[in-house]
Amino acid sequence: MRRKLTNKSVLLNLLVLPLLLIVILGNALASTFTQHSASSDTVGSRTSLAVVDLSHTAASTALVSQLSATNAFTVAPASAAAAADQLADGSVDVVATIPADFGSAARAASPPIVELTAVDSRIDQLNAARAAVSSITDAQRATAVVAAGGSTAAYKTADYISQPVSTAKDPSAGVSGITYYTVTMLVLILLYGLGNTMNFVKDEYDGPLGDRYLASPTGVFRLMSAEVVAGTLCSILQATVIVVTATLAFGADLGSRPWVLAAIIVVSAVLFNSIGLLLGVLGRSRPWLDPVVSLLIPVMTFVGGGFVKLDFGALSNLAVNSVFQSAFFREISGYATQWTPLLVSAAVAVAALTASAVMIGQKGAVR
Repeated sequence: MRRKLTNKSVLLNLLVLPLLLIVILGNALASTFTQHSASSDTVGSRTSLAVVDLSHTAASTALVSQLSATNAFTVAPASAAAAADQLADGSVDVVATIPADFGSAARAASPPIVELTAVDSRIDQLNAARAAVSSITDAQRATAVVAAGGSTAAYKTADYISQPVSTAKDPSAGVSGITYYTVTMLVLILLYGLGNTMNFVKDEYDGPLGDRYLASPTGVFRLMSAEVVAGTLCSILQATVIVVTATLAFGADLGSRPWVLAAIIVVSAVLFNSIGLLLGVLGRSRPWLDPVVSLLIPVMTFVGGGFVKLDFGALSNLAVNSVFQSAFFREISGYATQWTPLLVSAAVAVAALTASAVMIGQKGAVR
């Protein structure tokens, strides 16, 4: 651990890689990551509407779908920060913010509140959006009242959910291009911690000196902890470089709760470095693991939606990248944080660390 954290060339390489990823590539691609233009978002007399859905319930999804299906609005999901930027530069006419309690208010048949924001020059578009939102929410509330009373409604609202319109189900749908790129590169650099720790363990414990370390049963826990702590600190340092550079240099929107962002980074760093430790121990007798891992890291990043935003459907769920990318995007877009995947990741990290300690503690078992 000490050699890794005090080696200037190692630290330099660890810092330069994320800096190159976000500065050079981010700067080259930033010009293409523009906000929605009014010319592309407006068709005829349609009002361009950015929707910040903080509820993500059936009621809010129905509202967004029905607004889209009226043909009076061009609806695009957005995070709160992205919507504010689009409103400021004139890319959208109105911003509609659906509060987190919208679904519960709709179920209770109480008047739901949707915040509508526009600049003074877009007062007509604001009034149009207010009328549409009011009519749709009134219909939803009336339907809920009738259903609660056990009566059969003499009418029903049209089901637009099946229509091919954006309903913000994808947490990455409303983020800007530079934010999307920042998140995928952030997960990629954390995933590379797996390969870094794996290769470092192989080099550190190679040959007779490595056999002596591995044969010593007294410092197994300390040995394992040191390797994971060193790798985790390096990964967190790299992630910090990307986050700070992307935020300050390119204005990437990474959410309003930095502690959640930090928690995701720490959990992913611990997980990847723990697995890297286990693979490094196994790799001493299985040299084929190194090229396989080196190939899988970029493949999983590509399939998981990194580099280029492509939809691989259910296949993308097989990439470990998608777990943490989804967590980042949910936080950025204002979704409720799902802690279960992160807790499972922490449990897997503990299991990998324990397995490594057991294997090394068995004298002569790892060769």
